[in-house]
Amino acid sequence: MTSTGAPLAIERFSAGYGNGELVVRNATFTLRAGAMTALVGPNGAGKSTLLKGALGLLPQVDTSGVRYFGQPLDDVRARVAYLPQRADIDWTFPASALDVAAMGLYRKIGFFHRVSGRWKAEARRALALVDMENFADMPIGELSGGQQQRVLLARSLAQGADLLMLDEPFVNVDFATAERLGAILRLACARGMTVFAVHHDLGDVRRFFDEAVLFDGTVVAHGPIEVALADAKLHEAFRLGPPPQEQLA
Repeated sequence: MTSTGAPLAIERFSAGYGNGELVVRNATFTLRAGAMTALVGPNGAGKSTLLKGALGLLPQVDTSGVRYFGQPLDDVRARVAYLPQRADIDWTFPASALDVAAMGLYRKIGFFHRVSGRWKAEARRALALVDMENFADMPIGELSGGQQQRVLLARSLAQGADLLMLDEPFVNVDFATAERLGAILRLACARGMTVFAVHHDLGDVRRFFDEAVLFDGTVVAHGPIEVALADAKLHEAFRLGPPPQEQLA
């Protein structure tokens, strides 16, 4: 493996859903520590599959080519936080925003220990980071989509992870909420966290992110935004044909 100390290094990685068909094929890239990196590509490109596969959440996956901070995930799991798509979460579960934020502390508290006043205060501080402290006692199912996203982010921040992996964190939120979430993630990176997020809006990616992995079943390009999202690369990944200047040449 290369880049042994990187937050996430993936080498020749493939994954699928157990029916013999691979959705992710021979993917290789390394995340830069302290950066916000977007995973971008067309619908059906396998972006969520890559994220879940790298976390070992799929039936057909070989994680031998995946290293977190130079080690297998099981050895550094507390340093990695995962925020799934909202559609993958049961919002009818009877929990308050504070309860959800406190779930990020379970590795510190212990799964079978009571959430004491000390830990509740820490969960409230995490909610304050995402401007949700005034909603601490509200049932999670009664919050708006954007508010739910911020509570899930508070849970990840409470965990104190060094790498945050998010699947479509900006989906179905309004412009103001997207701006707030982007600012929170930028601040987290400034404090030492690395962010890796599936995202579909190229405008948001250019506004908030430092780097991008352009993906269509495998890695098309990876690097700074202006490099990974160059017109020629976007035309290749989104199967749009050659960029206009090449068509006219």
